[in-house]
Amino acid sequence: MITLESLYQDVVGGFSSDYPFMEFYEGDEKKIYYRKDFQKKTKAVAALLEKKLAGIEKGRFIGIKHETHPFWFCVLYGLGMCGYNVMFLDENANDIILHNCIDMGNLGAIIGKKDDSKEVLCLDFDEIVSASEGEPENKKWGEMICLCTSGTTGIAKTVVFKAKTITRIHRVLRATLLGHPYNLESCYDLDIDKMKVLATLPMRHIFGFEVPSIYWGFGCTFVFPKNQGVLELVRVIKEDGIWSTYGVPALWKAIFNVYKSRTSDINQETFEEFFGKQFKNGLIGGAKIDEDLKPFLKSVGFQMANTYGQTETGGAISLGYLTEEKSMNGIPGYSGQLFNGHRAGIINSEGEWVPNGKGELAVKGLDIYDGILRGGQFISREEEYGELQHTGDMFLIDGVDFYCIGRADNMIINDAGENIYVEELEEDFAFLKEETKQYAAVGVNNRPILVLYGHDDDEEKLVEKIAKVNKTLPHYKRIENAYVLSAKLPVTSKNEVDRKALEETISLRMSEDADSVRKYNLRQIGKKVS
Repeated sequence: MITLESLYQDVVGGFSSDYPFMEFYEGDEKKIYYRKDFQKKTKAVAALLEKKLAGIEKGRFIGIKHETHPFWFCVLYGLGMCGYNVMFLDENANDIILHNCIDMGNLGAIIGKKDDSKEVLCLDFDEIVSASEGEPENKKWGEMICLCTSGTTGIAKTVVFKAKTITRIHRVLRATLLGHPYNLESCYDLDIDKMKVLATLPMRHIFGFEVPSIYWGFGCTFVFPKNQGVLELVRVIKEDGIWSTYGVPALWKAIFNVYKSRTSDINQETFEEFFGKQFKNGLIGGAKIDEDLKPFLKSVGFQMANTYGQTETGGAISLGYLTEEKSMNGIPGYSGQLFNGHRAGIINSEGEWVPNGKGELAVKGLDIYDGILRGGQFISREEEYGELQHTGDMFLIDGVDFYCIGRADNMIINDAGENIYVEELEEDFAFLKEETKQYAAVGVNNRPILVLYGHDDDEEKLVEKIAKVNKTLPHYKRIENAYVLSAKLPVTSKNEVDRKALEETISLRMSEDADSVRKYNLRQIGKKVS
């Protein structure tokens, strides 16, 4: 049976003992870890975990709840080395989210902060990674990892990959990404020991987890900044000689905006002066990309790969480059071509899965998640949902080319790449069922808003209650504005709020009759209420 040891060996296998595995900072002091240092640290972490988790049976899921950190992967592989399966937890998760994750995974413990939960054993991450010597007495590798895509209501989802599946995904992605001519072109003038990658995204995300795994397996050195502030990222890119990094559109926009604000001439020469000549390559995730990014990249000579995918599909279905001809001059939404071993098609208006045309993108193949967790028990994806994985995104497939048109279901993808389910938001504000005739969450310009109609209480007091609830949500889910309408919300034939019609209704009424729509900024109100 293939275990998490396969992932571990994939990560360290591309390094000789004298080749830098990662660089990071302790205060202002720069540290360099070689492969042997990383392996020693991982074994030491595993030895301490073996003692701390002695009362928890092997095979249970243990959660990691911590932001991006040089030793995050040491904890992951240390747990795996001790025979545990691992769940990746949001370091910002509130009590409701954390409770649901504990329940779904029947978690045995959490590695994060000692006061994270009263339901399970909680170990301090910093204490665990302070271990420097030893190795576990009984190595028995775990078999699965679990990512959580959501978590505030019964809609919460767990996505489980067995070691065999995730290992195969990483190997396919590594070969495709690092063997692509656009990618190779960016490193022709670099010595192999100069292929440094800057660590950015949360490692609990599929994107933030897979990129280090993929590039480490190729032998690239990972560099961890002092913090995730954009000015620190820019500094590290130049001063530490970063060749490549990765991020969601909002992160790339912030990095490039620093450069734009400090130069009057945007061209390849000033770009190289600002970031260094070695900074030639990047990876952006998601289908929502500003069209003006493409001509900018072309003008500064930067190669940006664009991967589209879900957590469930190993983070990747299609791969393109933003400055290739079909992306620059073709129809908007170009997402590249199929990769990662998937078989793809669209669900047409007749409900058929066909290889070309417009409709919801759905995929088959070996490189899709294996199942979910229910009460700690693994449930097979195919047995539960069938062979086809629906993405919830509308696509045009034209021959071998993929174009993203928009969402097919009720999900908002914000600039930070976070998925926000509107049904969950509505459950977060469930008290409105008793206090309004209608209410709904909806996405406008990929940001969540709340709309309500018909209430008996004082309107300002009701909005204050909404603002209080809003403050308890994870920061990326918080609603900026609430709208109170004087007329009934549009509904479908099933008498459910029609969200698409609602977006148009708000815009129309605000332009024609301002008195029929009242807008409240929840963040400003939230500052005033305790």
